[in-house]
Order: sequence, then C-alpha cells, then structure tokens
Amino acid sequence: MIGAPLKIEHKLFNCALAISNGKLCAVVPKSYLPNYGECYEARQLSAAENASPTQVTLCRQQTPFSASLLFDVPQAPLFRFHVEICEDVWVPVPPSSFAALGGATVLVNLPASNIVIGKSGYRHQLAGQQSARRQSAYLYSSAGRGESTTDVAWDG
Repeated sequence: MIGAPLKIEHKLFNCALAISNGKLCAVVPKSYLPNYGECYEARQLSAAENASPTQVTLCRQQTPFSASLLFDVPQAPLFRFHVEICEDVWVPVPPSSFAALGGATVLVNLPASNIVIGKSGYRHQLAGQQSARRQSAYLYSSAGRGESTTDVAWDG
C-alpha cells in the first residue's frame, strides 16, 4: 500500500494504491476529509463520494477506483482486506464497518496522523475497538519521521 494524492477528472483525491507483485491492483480514495485543528483537507481535496469514475488509468494500467473495494488474497482464502485512510476510522460509522459486513477479515488504515499528547493511546483504543466490533484484524500504520512537512510532527 502506498499513499498518494491523485488528480482524477480535475479533482484531487487522497488515495491509497494497492500494489501486488509490482502490479497496480486498485486505487482507493479517502472517504472523509477532516476540516478542523491542523487538518484542512477539504480545502484542496475531494472526498470519495465526489468521484464519478469507477475505473482510472494510472501507470498505463486500467484499475478499479473506489472506497468500497474488498481485496482477496488467493494464497490465503480467509484473508479478505479493505483499505481506508486516516479520518475514515474516526467517523461514527467508518467505511471499514461496511467492509467487515461484506466479509473483510483485515481492515487497513493508512493515516498521516500527527503527534499530540495522549493521541497515541487514543489511536490504539480506536483501532482495538474497531477490530473487536468488526471481528477483524485492524492494521493502522501512521506516517513516520521522514514525512515531508515542517508544519507538524509525525510519530509513526
């Protein structure tokens, strides 16, 4: 999984790119954009609900483009995963909730969550609660020290 901003039909989306064996499998746009504190994504980015295409061409490959994709792993029949991005898990009913109802056993979140006193413990609780309620593993992997900004600090 790689995070990247992508311009699709004159709109900018915060996306996760699903890559397997060197091949782009799908592009997952972020569903919920924060607009508070130090995060003002809605000023520049579009939410997944504002995307009209369901397929995009990227790296000369036609690929699915959706926030509701489920990924199967052929070598592991019980491993079906879903991807959401940062704020998506902080809302009352995260997209991963619907994914779990659709059979996802692993829920993945790719945030760039800044460091704030007490936030690490809260993030652990949030991921743990989402995992327990959805009876799925929840993977939360935040941006680290190498992130390119001088405005906020990342704790990974």
